Amino acid sequence: MSTAIHDLIDRFLNNTATAREREQVMHLLADGQLSKALGEQIYQHQLFYINNPRRLAIRDEDRQRSAHIKRRSLETILGVTARPIHLGLPSSWMAVAAVLVVLVLAVVWLVQQSHAEVQQVARRPAVEREAVYQGRQFFHLADNTAVTLNHGSELRYSSAPDARVREVTLKGEAYFDVVHDPARPFIIHANGITIKVLGTAFNVKAYTGQAEVRVTVARGLVDVRKPGNFQTLLHRDQELAVDVASGHVARQSVDAAEAIGWNRDFIILDRVDLVTAAAILGKRFGRTITVEGSDIGTCHIAAVFVEDDNVTLTRVLDAITQSLPDTQYELLPGGDVVLHAKACR
Repeated sequence: MSTAIHDLIDRFLNNTATAREREQVMHLLADGQLSKALGEQIYQHQLFYINNPRRLAIRDEDRQRSAHIKRRSLETILGVTARPIHLGLPSSWMAVAAVLVVLVLAVVWLVQQSHAEVQQVARRPAVEREAVYQGRQFFHLADNTAVTLNHGSELRYSSAPDARVREVTLKGEAYFDVVHDPARPFIIHANGITIKVLGTAFNVKAYTGQAEVRVTVARGLVDVRKPGNFQTLLHRDQELAVDVASGHVARQSVDAAEAIGWNRDFIILDRVDLVTAAAILGKRFGRTITVEGSDIGTCHIAAVFVEDDNVTLTRVLDAITQSLPDTQYELLPGGDVVLHAKACR
C-alpha cells in the first residue's frame, strides 16, 4: 500500500477525512484495492459511528457535497437512475462494500439531522394538518403523490409544511404512486406494519381484522418492516405477505399488474395530454383513437372513471368534449374514433 493511501485510511479511521476523501475510501474498497482485514476495520469503524452519530465530525464546507453524494447514491440504490452499479470486487465482499457506502451516507445524514433538530428547537412549531379519505376513489396528496383507494378503505394523511417525512395511516387497500423526494421519505403505517419509500409505485392491502398485510411492488424498491420483528426490501414484481399475529413473512415473485388487478376498474386520466389520453382509452376499449388538430399538446385532461358506474367509451368521450369545448369526436364505421381538437387556452 502506498504512503498516500495509508495516510488517507489513517485520516478516515481517525475521523479527520473530508467528505471527498471518505468517498475515495469507499471507491478503493469497491475496487478491491484494500485488504480484507482493513475492509473489516473500516466496516467496524462505520458501525461505531452509526450507533454514535454525534462522535463523527464533518466540516461545514463538506456538508453540501456530502448531501449531494447521499442524494445521488440513494437514487441509484432505489432504482431512480437507470445506470447499473458494477463493483470490481470478490463476491464475498460485494455486499459489504455496498453496505459501507450506505453506512457512510447514513452517518452524514444522521449528523445533519442532529444539527437540524437543534435548530428546530428555536423555531415555532408548524401546524400539522390531517386529511381523511374514505371509500373507493382516486386523489392526490399534498406532495402530489397519487393514491387509488379501494372499497371499505380509509387513508389518513398528516403533514406539516416543514415535516421531514410524509406519513400516512392506511386501513384497507390502496395503490400508491409516490412522488420521488430523497429528502422526505414516504411512510405508511398499516396494521402494525411500516412501509417506507422515497418514490415508487406499489399496493398495500391491510384491512382491519384480516390475518395478513400484503405489499406488492410495481416499480422501484420498498422497505417493509415490523418493529422488533423483521425488515426486508422488495423489488419490482415481488410481493410480501405478513402474518399480523406472528410476524411471519412469505415472499414471492408475481406479475404486479395482475396481482393488483382491482385498480383496473379505474380509468385514470391524470393530467395527461390528448394524445396520451387517446392511447389509454384505445388500449382500454380496444379501439384505435387518433387525434387531429393544431397545438394539441396544450390540451390536458384530468378525469377519473370507475367501471362500476357502467362506463362506456362514448361516455368518456362525451366528458372530454364537455371539458374541452373546442374538441369534438367522430365515430368511424368500424368503431374507431377520431378526436378533432384545437389549441387549448
